[in-house]
Amino acid sequence: MITVQRCQDCGRRYFPGRLLCAACDGANFTVAEVAKARIETSTLVHDAAATRLVTLVDGDLVLVGALHGRAERGDLVPLHPRAIDGPGPVAVVPGTESDETAPPSRHLQEETSR
Repeated sequence: MITVQRCQDCGRRYFPGRLLCAACDGANFTVAEVAKARIETSTLVHDAAATRLVTLVDGDLVLVGALHGRAERGDLVPLHPRAIDGPGPVAVVPGTESDETAPPSRHLQEETSR
């Protein structure tokens, strides 16, 4: 399971996080959990590990991750913030742990607007 940012005004989800919602211009965010997403596209990177990069979709949310195990376009796969041991496919989406996707502080928003 991964965490993403969710606009409290309209419900739109984002990763990486934002200061303002692109859908409603809201500035109130919370953290939401996402357990699975569907593989939309897949690209094999010809490196030593033969990494497969995937675009993952869950409603309004689009993510990019690395696929571990076998899965095809259209498959629903579990999401994790880092590689885990175990059978079956899993999509690793780095940077999606709860402390990394927390909404920006008001202090940061004020500093950015200067």
